[in-house]
Amino acid sequence: MDYHADMIVADVVDAHPRAQAVLESFGLPCHRCVVAWSETLAEGLRPHGIEVEVVLERLRAEASPPRPPRRGPR
Repeated sequence: MDYHADMIVADVVDAHPRAQAVLESFGLPCHRCVVAWSETLAEGLRPHGIEVEVVLERLRAEASPPRPPRRGPR
C-alpha cells in the first residue's frame, strides 16, 4: 500500500488491518475520531506534533508483504 500525507485518515485506517495499530502506537485513536472522515493524515498529525513522514514510514513497513526467508548455499 502506498500511503501518502493527503489520504483521509479513515481511508488510511481502512487500507490495511495493521494501520489502526500503527496510529495507536503514536497515541492516536483515529478510528474513533470524528474528524477521521474529513481530515487528511497530515492535518490530523499536525496538532499532535507528530511528523507525517515518521508515521508514513511505519505504515508502509507494516503494509509491505513479508520477505521470503533467506536461504543459504546448499
